[in-house]
Amino acid sequence: MRRMSTGPKRSLPLLAVARNAGEPLHLENARKRFGGAASSSAGCGRIVEVIGAGNVPVLGVVLHQTDADIDVWVGEALVRRTRHDKVFAIDASAREISDATLRAASDARVFGAIERGARVLYDTGDGRVADGVLVEKCRYGGLVARDDGAIMAVGFRRLWPAEGRS
Repeated sequence: MRRMSTGPKRSLPLLAVARNAGEPLHLENARKRFGGAASSSAGCGRIVEVIGAGNVPVLGVVLHQTDADIDVWVGEALVRRTRHDKVFAIDASAREISDATLRAASDARVFGAIERGARVLYDTGDGRVADGVLVEKCRYGGLVARDDGAIMAVGFRRLWPAEGRS
């Protein structure tokens, strides 16, 4: 597998449990795995091209951006942090976009709209859906407090607002 030259690869965990064999998962480690604590940013869910290795453009979805950098989901559990000058808007109506990318863009927009303190639903990873409160939002996931006090680290693709989801 070739690495894109625009920044470090980030593995996007889908679910991490606050307790692992009786030992608590350090919340700081969970924050780091999700890109660090952050609030929602403009452009979340926008489909873009990011310049990769060999100056080859790769289709991706904006998850978070600051004045200094931008985080782009580039495929199954991979996020690329890069500079704005390496990311380009595309005309989504003028080209074919995979269903996986369209679903990720939709998931990112839903995640982007969730505010800290909101009641949420999340995919537990074993076919169930559970609920809790989003106690901290990160660049591409969040920390969710269950009613029993456990904290779950949940990726943006597995997290939805509790209201309005059937």
